[in-house]
Amino acid sequence: MRYVCARYLIWNVSTRGQFDAARLAFHLSGEPLRRLCRRELGRSPMNHVIHLRMRFAARLLTTTNDKIEAIARDVGCENPFVISTTFKKRVGWRPSEYCAKHRG
Repeated sequence: MRYVCARYLIWNVSTRGQFDAARLAFHLSGEPLRRLCRRELGRSPMNHVIHLRMRFAARLLTTTNDKIEAIARDVGCENPFVISTTFKKRVGWRPSEYCAKHRG
């Protein structure tokens, strides 16, 4: 079940409303889905989605020349400021710093 849940969240990371879609896909209400994710993935569904989005953003920052606005859209967020502040909080660097440090 862990693999299926994780794969579902990964494939739907850029989809708005992925939590509701996951509940329907797994035939679970909100709290049982949260418990399943905490048990199988070690974090809540939303924290896991944020984690996946930041990993995806990090990959895009180092493999494309896209601006943060485009990357924000690609990872499922329309507000680049939210992505920038979340990235800094989760990864430890601003997107521009991460890009400069990891691009080579």
